[in-house]
Amino acid sequence: MVMVAVKAFPMNIQSLFGGQNGQNAPVIVDIIMDQQPCKSFKDGMPIKGSIIVHSAAKNRINVTGINIELIGKLEVSSCKNPLSINFCYVNKSLPIIDSNNYPFTFKSPELPYNTYNGVRAKVRYYLKCTVTKDSTPIYKELDILVLNTAQGPPIPVRPLNIDVGIEDCLHIDVRLDRNAINLNGQILGHVHFLVVKLVVKHMEINILRTEIVGGILSDQSSAEGQLTHETTPVFRYELMDGTPGKGEIVPIRMNLRNVPVGPTEINVANNFSVRYFLSVVIVDESDRRYFKKQEVWFYRSEQTPEVTETAFEIPEGCLHCDP
Repeated sequence: MVMVAVKAFPMNIQSLFGGQNGQNAPVIVDIIMDQQPCKSFKDGMPIKGSIIVHSAAKNRINVTGINIELIGKLEVSSCKNPLSINFCYVNKSLPIIDSNNYPFTFKSPELPYNTYNGVRAKVRYYLKCTVTKDSTPIYKELDILVLNTAQGPPIPVRPLNIDVGIEDCLHIDVRLDRNAINLNGQILGHVHFLVVKLVVKHMEINILRTEIVGGILSDQSSAEGQLTHETTPVFRYELMDGTPGKGEIVPIRMNLRNVPVGPTEINVANNFSVRYFLSVVIVDESDRRYFKKQEVWFYRSEQTPEVTETAFEIPEGCLHCDP
């Protein structure tokens, strides 16, 4: 008989192991995490807890070995060659003591990537416990959540411009205050309608997530077609309905706190990347869709950014048409 129960934080996973035909009382194995200020971990944060082994009948348990492993794994399942790569691995053998409580500590583990669960790939961290009783090993796993933060983005911060032009029918200037955006903040900017000779039904901004698997992300490997791309729309922001007037300015203020996006990740275990794009979509009266997209960099910071005013320049650009 095996029963698994996951309790509220402190994190706990419990399993009962009984003998054949109920001859032996079940052995209960718990993995209990120590109380933390939050329910997630960051790179270098200590991971502490206890493994508790006891019998439902309160009999003495003959434990001959106990082991705890911290594993960080990249799993890619939706490509030609499925991958499973351990990028983090720490193994601890705990001393056998005259107690049913076996404490463990990973003092400063390397947790370089964020927990991720996508369409083609998964980045997973978990604890694996092995308890040996009478030469019979018992295995249990407990997933942990890793959410890393950064002081700032790893790229130069600059204003982002998306210049949209449809021949002589429409010319708009989409301006955002920055190309690197804090997930605790907002996407801020405005749309300036310079030429309006097209009947606009509505306009929206979509956030697209692109997963790239199969190797290191670089211009050379992309040109060789060695990578697999999977693009998924994750959020739709309706900017306006109807046709605007020439010279009209529409503000953009998109709060990211409840938007299902994570940080941009490049070359996770040299086999996986996540990139995000903003796609400006215009739908005319005939339901034709015109769009143009631009990459943005998302990062997670502990602090909420201040709102500032930024000056912009308008670059050259064109718009793709989806007939």
